[in-house]
Amino acid sequence: MPIERLTSRALRVLINGGIKTKNTCVIKFYAPACQLCHALQGTYHRIADDPAYKDVRFFAFNIYDHRDIDVELGFKGTPTIILLKTGEEEPNIQILPEPIVPHPKTWYTDLDITHFLKDNI
Repeated sequence: MPIERLTSRALRVLINGGIKTKNTCVIKFYAPACQLCHALQGTYHRIADDPAYKDVRFFAFNIYDHRDIDVELGFKGTPTIILLKTGEEEPNIQILPEPIVPHPKTWYTDLDITHFLKDNI
């Protein structure tokens, strides 16, 4: 499934409960200057293309488009991945925990992300 880049306005709609249909969304927060974010791109695309997640919508969001989003959602730095379920009065937002042993090139591994998704979908 293709990964869509979210605008600040679209992200605001998602996190404020503006989507009334039930969806499971995964959002990778990145910064253009973040080497880890760029290196994680291949992993993120592989997971988004996995048939096991055909019903999940994958997005990417440049934190420079909304500089306080990390504070608002309660995460520190990039890359960060969240899972958000829409169609409820208040969206259910889960943040992928920081890895105990971060991958030196991508921060998160395929297993970090897929275990997080399996535990929260």
